[in-house]
Amino acid sequence: MSDQPFLADFSPDNVGTNRFKLSLDVTTQSPAAGVACIVNVDYSSADADGGVVLPLEVLVQAPTVDGYRRQVLTRARLDQLVVIPISGGAHMVMVRELGHNRAFGALTFNVAGDSLEEAPRRRGPTA
Repeated sequence: MSDQPFLADFSPDNVGTNRFKLSLDVTTQSPAAGVACIVNVDYSSADADGGVVLPLEVLVQAPTVDGYRRQVLTRARLDQLVVIPISGGAHMVMVRELGHNRAFGALTFNVAGDSLEEAPRRRGPTA
C-alpha cells in the first residue's frame, strides 16, 4: 500500500451537490409582496459527509434588481429564514457553503402582488 493520497481525498464526489433541502413553512399559506415568508432549511443530508461548515451564504433573488439580497452567516447555521418579498413574481432562495464541500440548496416560489414602493436610492455623500 502506498501513503500517497487519492484524488477522492482531495475532491470527493459530493463536492458542489444539492445537499440542503429548502421548503416553505406551513405557516406561509400564499406568499405575497410585503408579507413575511418563512423558509425552512434542512441540513440532515449533509451531516453524513462531515456536517455543515461555516461560513454559509444566503442569497435571495427576486424579479427586480432591488430584490437581490446576500448575507453571510459566520456564527451559526439557521434552520429558518424570513424573507419579505418586495415584489410579485418568482423568487429564489439559496443557501450554500462557501468552503468545505460547497453543498447548497435552493428553493423557487411565486409571490403574488405588485411591486411595493421602492425606497429612494442613496447616491453617496452629499455636500
